Amino acid sequence: MENNVEKSKISWKRRIDNENKNINVEEEIEVELNANQVNNLQTLLEQVLKMKRIESYQRYRNVFVNSDVEIVVDKYPFGIALEIENKSKTKKGEDVINKWVKELNLNIEERYKLSWDDKYTSLCKEQCIAPVKDVIFDENIIMPKA
Repeated sequence: MENNVEKSKISWKRRIDNENKNINVEEEIEVELNANQVNNLQTLLEQVLKMKRIESYQRYRNVFVNSDVEIVVDKYPFGIALEIENKSKTKKGEDVINKWVKELNLNIEERYKLSWDDKYTSLCKEQCIAPVKDVIFDENIIMPKA
């Protein structure tokens, strides 16, 4: 929540092939919406474009940023995700990512390369839990543990 206005973000992402298999490269388009715009967008997608909502994920996001990097910590009902994204206009993305992986004392070999949709689905399968359409913080819904 920023300035007491609840916001949502709609994202479109596509993986791009690159030589460094340790770091994902994505084309990404994000649009931030306030609460009433979300309802309007949902009406447009479902009623005008006849699209069907497949799933929804609730999360709490903390974003840390400087001139070189954006570090995002997302808390999902089933686990915590950390994303390090290059924001530098002058440095190679690979160098920025590797610097912050080292700075945070992380092991890049322990990363999860697929989407969090895939992570949720694989955790459900591993733990014999039926996946739900709306992945939300609700004590009445059984969530897998990461």
